[in-house]
Amino acid sequence: MKRIPDSIEVDGVETRIAARDAGDGQFQVEVGSRKFEVQAGCLADGGFWFLDHDGQRHRAFACATEAGLVLRVDGTTHVLRSRERDARGASEERGDPTRIVAPMTGTVVRVLCAVGDVVTKDQDLAVLSAMKMEHKLCALEDGSIRSIEVAEGATVDAGTLLISLELAAKDD
Repeated sequence: MKRIPDSIEVDGVETRIAARDAGDGQFQVEVGSRKFEVQAGCLADGGFWFLDHDGQRHRAFACATEAGLVLRVDGTTHVLRSRERDARGASEERGDPTRIVAPMTGTVVRVLCAVGDVVTKDQDLAVLSAMKMEHKLCALEDGSIRSIEVAEGATVDAGTLLISLELAAKDD
């Protein structure tokens, strides 16, 4: 089983994670201070399924990209990044909250904002179709839309700048 870094960034939040194979499709997972035992298995379409601590079944897909590990769970896309990986030479602009970039090659299905719109953290800004799924791309911080660099229907490569944000001033 591949080692998971001690600390990763999940959707911009530093998170400690660990996972151990307990055998027979059972895994012990720690996310921050929360501990879970989950059952998991492979799906015919290349994804995997898992049962959470409440017994609810989830469908998931994972894809390694230049932006980090893209994990799609029940229709919501998350980007997981490791400080270790970034320290080995990943670009400084990855994870920049002012830049919404394509996490993988795909087609821009919808742009859900316009230049000048005020947006909030986690607000959906665009939808990218890739791997036969739609991936919602959201704002990492509060701010306003500075520019939109793509049009609906455009095919983009991983790392392509889609939307640029001006961050809201933080009250200290």
